[in-house]
Amino acid sequence: MISGGMTGCSIAEACPRCIEGVELTGGVWIDICTDPNDDAAWSDAFLRMSEGAFGFESAFRLTSEPADINGDGIVDHNDLEVRVGGRPQPARTSTGAIVWQYNPASQTLNFMPLYVPGPNQVIEVTYKVACRQ
Repeated sequence: MISGGMTGCSIAEACPRCIEGVELTGGVWIDICTDPNDDAAWSDAFLRMSEGAFGFESAFRLTSEPADINGDGIVDHNDLEVRVGGRPQPARTSTGAIVWQYNPASQTLNFMPLYVPGPNQVIEVTYKVACRQ
């Protein structure tokens, strides 16, 4: 969010409630009243904003190739157990929306945009390692 910050200035009104909302939801804000000649402050502000918008990883490469444990001929969500923050994370929601899927070509676990784990959340993937012959 870009706003007049806590105090406002000649080009923008203060918006303490806006900042409160951003902080309560883990968002990022930039004070538009920052000195336009302070390149370092603006660079830092835009870096924080871009990290907030694009900074979370959505694809995680597995260290080994998973095995087809259920014997259906493909390695997919049925062969992996995923936990986020210590809690089981099913591949689909109760309404059928995809939360994550396994991509065997890249050997990655890919979270869909609405379900990407937040910062500092531990992702655990348990699977049987494939035996190569």
